[in-house]
Amino acid sequence: AGGAPAPGAPPAPDDDAAGAAGQPIAAPRAALLPAALDLTAGGCPYMWPHCAQPLFPGSAPAIVNVTVFNLGGVKGAITSIAWAPGPGGELLAVAASLPDRFWPWAAGLGVHVRVVDDPAAAAAVAGLSDVPTVASGVLRLTIAAVVEGTASTVELPVRADVVAPPPRERRLLWDTFHSLRYPPAYVPRDSLAETKDMLDWLGDHPHTNYQALFRHLRGAGYYIDVWSQPATCLPADVAARYGALLVMDAEDYFSTAEVSAITAAVHDGGLALIVVAEWYSRPLMRDVRFEDDNTRSWWTPVIGGGNVPALNELLRPHGMALGDTVLSGEVAAPPYQRYGFMSGAPIVRVDLGGEALRARGLRPHLPRR
Repeated sequence: AGGAPAPGAPPAPDDDAAGAAGQPIAAPRAALLPAALDLTAGGCPYMWPHCAQPLFPGSAPAIVNVTVFNLGGVKGAITSIAWAPGPGGELLAVAASLPDRFWPWAAGLGVHVRVVDDPAAAAAVAGLSDVPTVASGVLRLTIAAVVEGTASTVELPVRADVVAPPPRERRLLWDTFHSLRYPPAYVPRDSLAETKDMLDWLGDHPHTNYQALFRHLRGAGYYIDVWSQPATCLPADVAARYGALLVMDAEDYFSTAEVSAITAAVHDGGLALIVVAEWYSRPLMRDVRFEDDNTRSWWTPVIGGGNVPALNELLRPHGMALGDTVLSGEVAAPPYQRYGFMSGAPIVRVDLGGEALRARGLRPHLPRR
């Protein structure tokens, strides 16, 4: 009686009966999430920000994380991986950063998509224009279950928009290497108006807290590459590739070699340097210290909202310097529109030949205690 189905309920599936009736029982297979990578404009908003900007020869690769589920066993490994170009797929080079093993059941796969630089595809690349060409193909992976001795093949369709290289003045390089966040150290948030939680958990990135600026620049026709390495690793022809280097709210220090590399690119190559600085004030840093309940100790920030001393070392060869007064308020600088200035550092030095915009309506942000 305990195993009898309720009246009117459908009969329970019988694996033996299904097999006897000639219906094969499906073996566990691998699966991917997402199941496809649509990096074209049609893939938005799900694939944002990868769908927000076309690829082109010389652009930074699109790197997408894909979760691989190995349903065939708790421990697995990728035994083969191959890119099969589809329509326009000869324009793409697709590779992957493979995990050492799957345990338990799943692992992350880093898929790198870029435009080929192979001479064999030179004709296809030469035919590109400002109108996006859709390049597609399939990335095939074979995932083996180590203990069970089984394997399955899964396919990841990939599509991307590809355009001709934009002019240098339309290409921007965004530095994220010098952005710090909590943990491991107490890095305070940029806005001093936030008093409940001053820990900067997310750092600064064009796809997170600066996404409004990223969208605005893309809407204006600019192409943004993210640079997450030291400035000493910049390509030798960085000034020939990019119109400007954006240093946005840097909290980390610049080494002497980094300053020299950026200075050479600016002075010798004509690269524009755009620096956006946040607040820095030792009295205010002491003002935002707090007693942590977990460690039972007082936490003092290692830096302000930005590292103004480090930025001054970067700006010194260009005859400019920032101050340690923290200003906030509403900026009135005709002929520009009024805009809010939450907290930041003033420009205190501009060498002869430079230009500075004098703004009215700002006031010093004083410590609370």
